[in-house]
Amino acid sequence: MKNLLFIAPLPPPITGQSLASQALFEGIKDKYNITVINFSRKNALNRSKPSLKWIFSVLKMAFKILYHKKSINAVYFTITQSRFGNLKDILFLAVLGRKLLKKTIVHLHGGYFDKLYYKSPNLVKYLNKKLFKNVAFGIVLGNSLKKCLEPVINENKIKTINNFYQDYLKISYDKFNEKWDNLTIIRVLYLSNIMTQKGYNELIEAYKKLDNNIKEQILLDFAGDFESEDVKNIFFNKIKTIKNISYLGVVKSEEKKNLLHKSHIFILPTFYHIEGQPISILEAYASGLYVITTDQGGICDVFKDGVNGKLIEKRSVSAIELALNSCVKDAASLRPIAENNLIYSKEFSSERSVADLIRLIDEIA
Repeated sequence: MKNLLFIAPLPPPITGQSLASQALFEGIKDKYNITVINFSRKNALNRSKPSLKWIFSVLKMAFKILYHKKSINAVYFTITQSRFGNLKDILFLAVLGRKLLKKTIVHLHGGYFDKLYYKSPNLVKYLNKKLFKNVAFGIVLGNSLKKCLEPVINENKIKTINNFYQDYLKISYDKFNEKWDNLTIIRVLYLSNIMTQKGYNELIEAYKKLDNNIKEQILLDFAGDFESEDVKNIFFNKIKTIKNISYLGVVKSEEKKNLLHKSHIFILPTFYHIEGQPISILEAYASGLYVITTDQGGICDVFKDGVNGKLIEKRSVSAIELALNSCVKDAASLRPIAENNLIYSKEFSSERSVADLIRLIDEIA
């Protein structure tokens, strides 16, 4: 059995990146002897300057890589898109060394790396290019995101492996029909970390502007962790007097499945600057939901307006208001699209993505 070094963030906290890393780890753990370097930060949602504790943690991880590198056959490395995260990645790649870099797969879960690269000082650009050019493969989440790695990796080494949902979230057709039959109240779900750039504020403001008779036909549920204490306070101050808006906390496992399976519309009005391909959209597909979202990041690779739901303008309260109005007034049009999404979700199974990753690892190990 080959020895694999697995460098990635694992939950907690729950983010799209940490969930994907956890699922990939679970999918390959029986195929390789795996050494894990978990660089998850407790405050991953708050992209502040690193603490001394974080710096010492990074140095400790670098020494762990150095200790294990001689026995490693291949490396899987989820890279980051923040300034200090990139410096950490540069250190880890340098410690791996040129020989092991040729056995390394880097995985980008986002759509901002090229912009980060071009904004970096010349020395940081040089180090990125010098180190990344030697890796075996770079993985992006969709074809539109290949450009993100092209400044540092030859395009023929950049591969696409779509994000995926966990299999337990797939709804049965009996359950699908049960929730869509005799539709009276439309359950709208925002399932993502509650961050300013994910559009939660615009969604609340849009809901407030709806006519009362439309509001009475919608239940709006929020679920996810907060970006900061300030955002948490702003959120609760906004919703405390609004009927039919609920905050359900951070949901996991069966609670998450049940929430998705009873919802009809998934909404993510994101303008998040490092957005990749949100797992939450794919989870909504697998759960038979109509989707309202923007074209931020790599969403265009998995979402088409009128086919998977409604594409809305970014940062636009009025666009969200119009979309919700339309959904209530033409509720009969939602179910066929939701069913189409359920069928389409077969393209994003974890089994397929894990198999694609294993093929790449086996090619270099």
